[in-house]
Parts: sequence; C-alpha cells; structure tokens
Amino acid sequence: AQRYPAVAAADGTALIVWIDGRTSDRFALYGARLDSDGRVMDPGGVPLSTAPRLHMFPALACGPADCLVVWEEEHPSAGPITRVTDVVRDVMTLRWDGGAPGVPRVLAPGALGNHFTRVAAGGDRALVVWKDYRSGLAGGFGRLVGPLE
Repeated sequence: AQRYPAVAAADGTALIVWIDGRTSDRFALYGARLDSDGRVMDPGGVPLSTAPRLHMFPALACGPADCLVVWEEEHPSAGPITRVTDVVRDVMTLRWDGGAPGVPRVLAPGALGNHFTRVAAGGDRALVVWKDYRSGLAGGFGRLVGPLE
C-alpha cells in the first residue's frame, strides 16, 4: 500500500517520496531518486521516517544541491478523532542532499486539525506552510527554513 506520492527535481536528479505500508499499518515515509535518464537509483526506496506513528501527505521542494521533504506525522498524544479539530499531528521535515537523507525534525509540534502541508524553495531557503486550528478557527501558518545549498 503506497500512497500520496510527491516529486521534485534539481540538477538532473528527481526525488520521489511517498507513504508506504510495507512494514505496518502506520505507514512510514519512503523516498527514491531517479537519474536524468529515468533510472531508479534507490530500488525499493529508502526509509526516511519510520517512527511508529501514522505518516501522511508528504511534499517536497528542491534547491540546487538538496531537497526539503515535509510531511505530517501523528503526534504521540493523538486520541480518538470525532471532528476535524481532534486531529493532532506534527509537521515534520528533513533534508535529502543527493545521497543521504537527513534527520527528521519537527517544524510545528502538535498542530491541531487538518493541515495540508506544502513547501516551496527559492534561493537558499524554503517556505513551509500549513493550516491548523490552534486558535479555535482555521488559520494559515508558515515557517522559513534554510539554508538550501
């Protein structure tokens, strides 16, 4: 079960990320590179985040030398969901520098609601945006992340 693919390219290499249920029903985050001839450089994919929590909705953007991958990951305090504001997920990020993925880090801990996280790169930085209900109403939030080298 593979879901929610996202793709971006830089310097002749494309990076594809997706949510993958090959090892559990919690769905981990995987990625793979394709070279400029379309050959898969990481057969089977590389696990990017395998925390034992639900992963969802990856997005990515690339700079000249690396890509920033963002996704939503179920927060450890997540409980039963009866309405949209019950959803509690962290907005996570990591860098992929052309060969090795970085260490995941939290951009927005415990964001409430449905998030729809997106990222765009420009120059040496990236802008990550999402929606959450921290004030009780839906609001847009963002954070600059950099540098992209």
